[in-house]
Amino acid sequence: MWANDSGYDFYHFEAVENRTYVIETYNIQRSGNRATGIWLYNSSGTLITDDRYGAGGIGNANARIVYTFSTTGTDYILVKDCYYPCIWTGTYSLRILPHYDEPGAEWSPTNDYKLNDVLPLANAITVGAENAVSRQLFNHSIYITNDSDRDYYWFDAHEGQRYVIETFGIQATGRATELWLYNETGTELANDAYGNHNTGEARIDLTFVTSGDYFILVKDCYFPCTWTGAYSVRVCADSCL
Repeated sequence: MWANDSGYDFYHFEAVENRTYVIETYNIQRSGNRATGIWLYNSSGTLITDDRYGAGGIGNANARIVYTFSTTGTDYILVKDCYYPCIWTGTYSLRILPHYDEPGAEWSPTNDYKLNDVLPLANAITVGAENAVSRQLFNHSIYITNDSDRDYYWFDAHEGQRYVIETFGIQATGRATELWLYNETGTELANDAYGNHNTGEARIDLTFVTSGDYFILVKDCYFPCTWTGAYSVRVCADSCL
C-alpha cells in the first residue's frame, strides 16, 4: 500500500506525541495557484487530514498541512496532483517543519528564512530597538501559490506594558508594508493594514492587558499594494526612540 506508484509519492516520518508539524510542498515554478495536494495518514492507513486542493500554501508554498499529533509513531504523507479538476505533473519539493516554539525552529542566517510565512512557523524577535531584524518580502509570481510572501514573528509581552511595533528602513516611496498583531489563538488584536507613513512603513502602538506570546505579521500593504523588497522590523517597550 505504501509503495510509490505512478503519479503518487508516499513518504514516511516519525511523529512525536503532542508536537506540531507543518508539512508543505514548495518551489513549484509555474503560474497559477493549483498543482499538488497533500494527504496525511497514520500507520494503519487511516486518513488523518489533507490539503487536497493545494489551497494551504502561501509565498513559495503550494499545499500545506498543520497538525498536532496525539501519539508517537510512523506516519505517512501522500503527494499527488491536487483534487479534481487539477491534473498537474512536474517537479516539486517537500518539507516537514517544527512548530515555532519547538526544537529545530530557531532561525539562522544559513537557513531559508522564508520558512516563517504562517503563524506556527513564526520567528522569535526580542523586545528592544537594538534587536531589530532585517528581512525581505520576495516576489512570489514565479511560484504556484495562493498568496504573497509574508513573515510572522513572536515575542513575549507583559501585562500592562505598552509596546510599539514598526517596520522601518524601507527604500520605497508611497505604500509598502503592513502590520498585523495576533494573540496565541490567532485572534487579531490590531493592525496597520495600509502602512501609516508615506515611506512604506507601518506601526502599531498598543498597551497589552495580559501577558503571553503574541504574533506579528509583516506583509505587503492592503489592496492594491503589491510591494516586495527589504525591510526592518522591531518591537520596543514604550518607544523606539
